[in-house]
Amino acid sequence: MLIVELAPALVQEAALDMGFDRRSLILEHDRQLRDGQVEHIGWALKAELEAGQPNGRPYLEGLGLALSARLVSRYAIRRPGPTTRLTLSASRMRRVTDYIEANLDGDLSLRLLAQIAGLGLSHFKTLFRHTAGVPLHQYVIRRRVERASLLLAQGDLPISQVALAAGFTHPSHMARHVRRLLGVAPSDLHGRNN
Repeated sequence: MLIVELAPALVQEAALDMGFDRRSLILEHDRQLRDGQVEHIGWALKAELEAGQPNGRPYLEGLGLALSARLVSRYAIRRPGPTTRLTLSASRMRRVTDYIEANLDGDLSLRLLAQIAGLGLSHFKTLFRHTAGVPLHQYVIRRRVERASLLLAQGDLPISQVALAAGFTHPSHMARHVRRLLGVAPSDLHGRNN
């Protein structure tokens, strides 16, 4: 017999990713549960712990999240009643967006931004999307295109330097997103304010 205790936060993180509001989540209680996927994850957890955790904490957390996801997807019931979409608090959103603005030309990894918000990776990703109305990656691309269009209009920098200053890896990367979002080439915007 193997007994596994999951942190409620891990189950809630999996539930949020699957569209459950934690206040509307109920897991069916079944002490005689026979689920092959749950058993495989449980035995993988047991083997990792018995071996002295050679793969480290991220591996254990990944298995815990996989187990949580399986339990939620297979055994969760939505509690009746109105559900509200959870979002980032105004202060957390401001902290994240201020950091993005100040570091558009740098690395804006999901992990770093989740730490700035003080949330788990998966939970932050979901809440940011609900708050901003777009996934984080799209939000960052839009902000970079807006920064690039301002710099291009000023005409002080060559297009290649504008791309780097706006956080794009290459001028062609910037050009693709500028065309997609603004419908024009960067050269069409360059020096418009002069």
